[in-house]
Amino acid sequence: MRREGQFFRWGRRALGVLCFWWLAASVAAAVVPLDDKERAWLVKHPVITVHNEMNWPPFNFNQNGQPTGFSVDYMNLLAVKMGLNIRYISGPEWDEFMAMIRNGRLDVMLNIVNTPGRREFMSFTNPYLSSPSGIFVTRDNDSIHSLEDLNGKTVAIPRGFFFQEVLETSYPKIKLLLEDDTLDNLESVAFGRADATVGEPGVVQYLIDTHFLTNIKLAGQATDRRFTSVMSIGVNKDQAILRGILQKGVDSITQQEMQHLFARWNLAAADQADASTLNDEDQRYLAGLNDVQVCVQSDHMPYEGQANGQLSGISADLLRQLSQSLKLSFHPRFYSTSADLLEAAGRGDCDLVPLISMAAGQSGLRYTKPFLDIPIVLATGSDEIFVGDVQQLKDRKLGYVPGLFSFDALKKRYPQLQLVAVSSMADAVRRIRDGELYGYVDSVAAIAYGMQQHGWYDIKIAGRFDEQLHIAMGVHSSTPHLLGVIQKTLNAMGTEAPKRIYNQWVSVRYVQSVDYTWIWRAGLALAVLMAFLWYRNYQLKKFNRKLERITITDPLTGVNNRKLLDEVLAREVDLCAAGQYSVGLILLDLDHFKLVNDRYGHQEGDAVLNMVCRSVEQVINHKHVF
Repeated sequence: MRREGQFFRWGRRALGVLCFWWLAASVAAAVVPLDDKERAWLVKHPVITVHNEMNWPPFNFNQNGQPTGFSVDYMNLLAVKMGLNIRYISGPEWDEFMAMIRNGRLDVMLNIVNTPGRREFMSFTNPYLSSPSGIFVTRDNDSIHSLEDLNGKTVAIPRGFFFQEVLETSYPKIKLLLEDDTLDNLESVAFGRADATVGEPGVVQYLIDTHFLTNIKLAGQATDRRFTSVMSIGVNKDQAILRGILQKGVDSITQQEMQHLFARWNLAAADQADASTLNDEDQRYLAGLNDVQVCVQSDHMPYEGQANGQLSGISADLLRQLSQSLKLSFHPRFYSTSADLLEAAGRGDCDLVPLISMAAGQSGLRYTKPFLDIPIVLATGSDEIFVGDVQQLKDRKLGYVPGLFSFDALKKRYPQLQLVAVSSMADAVRRIRDGELYGYVDSVAAIAYGMQQHGWYDIKIAGRFDEQLHIAMGVHSSTPHLLGVIQKTLNAMGTEAPKRIYNQWVSVRYVQSVDYTWIWRAGLALAVLMAFLWYRNYQLKKFNRKLERITITDPLTGVNNRKLLDEVLAREVDLCAAGQYSVGLILLDLDHFKLVNDRYGHQEGDAVLNMVCRSVEQVINHKHVF
C-alpha cells in the first residue's frame, strides 16, 4: 500500500510538471513577443475568463450553447496571437458581468465602451470597433424621431449599459425602464411598456428578424456622439499586466485580418472606431465652409434626379442625413449626362459626387469607402427565358450606359460578352424591341425603377451577375479634409442607414426558372408530413380522451369518481335554480362492507363493489350520472 501511495504521489508530481511545461509551451508559442513579467503572469493564470452575452448579435451572442459573434472571433484571434487559454462565461446579464469584473471573478469584458464611471474600476485597450445607435419605436408611432422627442417618454435600455450613464446625466427628463438585455427592451416597446428603446441597428434588426417583432421600426439616429458604441476590451483596474498583453494583441492585428472579420459578419470596414468622431480641427474646418457644391444627374432615378428644381432620389436622402450631422448645406448642380458630370467633377466645378462606383476611376476625385453594394442584372424582352449561366450570353449583344457606374469588372471577368454602349436605358429598350440588342445590363435599382415608371411591361429582369457595383462618394482631390469629415460621418451613420434609404427607393420582382422536379419533391414531402401530423394528432386525441376518462373515473369500478360528481351536481343545481325544476339525488350506502373486507379479504371486497356497480348500471339510463 505504501508503494502504491508513493506511486500516486510521484504521478501527481509528474502530472504537475507536465502541466507546467504545457503552460510554458503555450506561452512560448505566442506569435507576439512577451516580456518576462507577462510570461510569468500567464503561467500563474493559465485560464483567462471572457464574458459572452446571450443576445447581442452580430457582435457577441450565444448560439446553441456556443459563443459566437464578431467580438468572440476577435478575442479568439487575440488568444492565438498571444498564446492565451481562454474560457467563455455565458449566462449572466450585463450588470452581473460588470459586478463580476469589479469583484475579480471575471478577467475580460468584450465590446465595452470606455466611460468615466467605468474607468474607476476598469482599464481598457484601444478601441477595435465602432457602431452607431438608433432610436426604435412601434410602427404606428410617428411622433419620435430624435433624442429630444424622448423627453417625458419611457425608454427601455439594458441595465448597466453605457447608455444608462449618458441618459441619467445628460437627459434627466427621459424616464428609464432598466431591463436585462436588448431583447427585453424590444419586447417592452412592442407590447407598450415603453415608448422607445435605443440600440445598435445591426443588433436590433437581428433580434427583430429572429423573434418576429415586426411592429418595431427605426425612428431615427441618436445623433449625440456619446451614444456611438466605441468598443474596447476591458479588464479589472488591478490587472495592468493583462491589459498590456491584450493591447499588444490588439496592436498586432493586421488590416487584412480585420477585413476578414468584417466580411464574415457582414460589417463594413467603415465601422472601425479610430475614425468615428470629429475632432476640434474637423469642427473648425466645417465652421469655415460655405455651401458644398454637389454634382448630380438630372435624370438618373432612383439614384438622383431633378423634381421641381429640387434634388430627389437616394442621393437627396443621403445628403439630407449628412446635412443634419454636419450642419452643412449641399447645393446641387444638375447635368444631363454622366459624361458631362464626370468632366465637371474632374475640373473641380463641384466638391462632391454623392453616388459613384469605385471602378469609375475619374481623375481628380478621391473616394470614401463603399457603403452600398448593388447587384448587376440583365433585362431582356419578356418572351426570353431566364438566364442562369452567363455563358448563355456568348455572342449576344448587351447594351449598357457608360458613366457614373462602371461595368469594367464585368468586362474583365466575361470578355466574351459583347457590351454595346447606349445613350440611355430608353435607348436600350428601343433596341431590344427592334431586335438590335438581346438585353440591357445595369443596376437592379435603375432597371426596376425604369420598368415601373415608364410602363415597360414587355421588359423583365431575366438574370443576375455575380459582380456588384460598389458605391461610394467622390470628393475632389483639392479638398482632402472634406473627404475625411464625410468618411467619419458615414462611419458614424453605419451601414444600415444607406441600405435603408436604398431599400425605400427600390422595389423589384425577379423572374426565376421553374424546376418542377423540386416542386414534386416538395409536394411529396409535404404530403408525408401532413399524413404524419394527422396520425400524430389522431393518436394525441385518443390519448387525451383516455387521460380525461382516467381523471373522472374510479380505476377499480370504472364508474364516475367524486371529482366528476361534484362538477355535475354543481351544474345541475344551477340549471334547476334557473329553470325552476327539480333534480333527484340518490345516495347508495353498503352496510357492513368493512366486515366483508375483514373476513374475505380486499380482493373479494373489490368483487362485491364491481357487482353492485354493474347491478346499478342495469337499472339506470343514459341520462343518469352514476
